Amino acid sequence: MRFHQVRSYGRNIAVNLWWQYTPKFVPEDCDGVEQNQTLDKFNFTTLDSAIDDAETTVLTHLQHFLGKKDEISFKKFVNRLIKDPSFGNNEEMEWTEDMKLTIKKLFKLMDVDKDKSFSTTDLEELEKADDVAMNALTNEYYKLYDLVEKAQDYLDEKNGELYEEDDNEGGGDGNYDIEPIKKTVDENTREEL
Repeated sequence: MRFHQVRSYGRNIAVNLWWQYTPKFVPEDCDGVEQNQTLDKFNFTTLDSAIDDAETTVLTHLQHFLGKKDEISFKKFVNRLIKDPSFGNNEEMEWTEDMKLTIKKLFKLMDVDKDKSFSTTDLEELEKADDVAMNALTNEYYKLYDLVEKAQDYLDEKNGELYEEDDNEGGGDGNYDIEPIKKTVDENTREEL
């Protein structure tokens, strides 16, 4: 199987799944195939394993947030999340209301026993959870990941523009203009000692 992505900038992204890739398309190979079949008639086993892998990644990361503790509060979770390299670990990044709301939703889904904390017991229950619960958790996790990535990209772009402004405002040689520090006679004498 091969994935083929087609991007229409500013509009959408289409992904084609090529079950059997050949460099040249032979239209006659499609003769005899029932027309107008819908996707529900097919079994996407490789996609199922990709979904399972995503869920395993989320559970592993949630276990990482627990660290050596058996249980953490929402506040502790947020503190660890903000410092986590996967979620930016950037003090300059502004956490939007959408991010904060997503963090709250994610934590509610993590808190299986509804005791306002995330614990090893919650994690064990999530490992046994049905597809609906895991899909909801995985979706919120990756939604947050995408929001953070978008904010980080914006910040990187903004910082890049700052550097461009610096480059365009003089200096000519690309170096920053740094004025030498003028020392008094006493400072020069002390420095020589």
